Amino acid sequence: MVRLRSPLVVSFAVAVTALVGCSSTVSGSGSGSSIASSPSSPASTTAATSAAATSSSPSTHTVTASSSTHAATPMCLSDIRVIPQESQGAAGHIALVLLFNNVSTTTTCEILGYPGVDLVTPSGATVVHLRRTLRGYAGGEPAGVTAPRPVILAPGQSASAMAEASDVPQGGITDCGSFALLITVPNQFASVSGGTAMLPRCDAQIHPVVAGTTGQG
Repeated sequence: MVRLRSPLVVSFAVAVTALVGCSSTVSGSGSGSSIASSPSSPASTTAATSAAATSSSPSTHTVTASSSTHAATPMCLSDIRVIPQESQGAAGHIALVLLFNNVSTTTTCEILGYPGVDLVTPSGATVVHLRRTLRGYAGGEPAGVTAPRPVILAPGQSASAMAEASDVPQGGITDCGSFALLITVPNQFASVSGGTAMLPRCDAQIHPVVAGTTGQG
């Protein structure tokens, strides 16, 4: 025997169903947080995987930079021979060109900066260290250059630096004298004799190594 539900019970069930449906609709709308928390679709997952693979792979720029680093020219070290030239004088000023020859038959190298030059007595005592200046009366880097520039030397090639001084007494010095040289190649520590080359000690300067054989950049 089938019992009929009362109208009050049926109405209450319909109202509850409608309320539940309304709550579900409100939960699914809003600022998009439900989209962020929902599982990714297969298409979006594939795109994310592809992007991650692209960002993790090495770039062409990085490989190029590494290659250029390995191809850098080495600094000139043991294969440089120092050859002082004849000194030249005019109006109390003495100029002396120092040649730096790459005696290697296979290695191209880079030379940069100031040579170390000391004036010494016959017994080897140091009289003065030549003052390092970018340019002077006789040579050095040209006007407008603000720092020593690197010079690339192929096997057999030479670069040069100008040493200069005055033989006119100045300050507290009454005799500028004439002294032998001890020369150190830029970025090295061993000094070599300048042979018969001589310079006075007054206002004695050394300029950077420059390209060519005149000591003038």
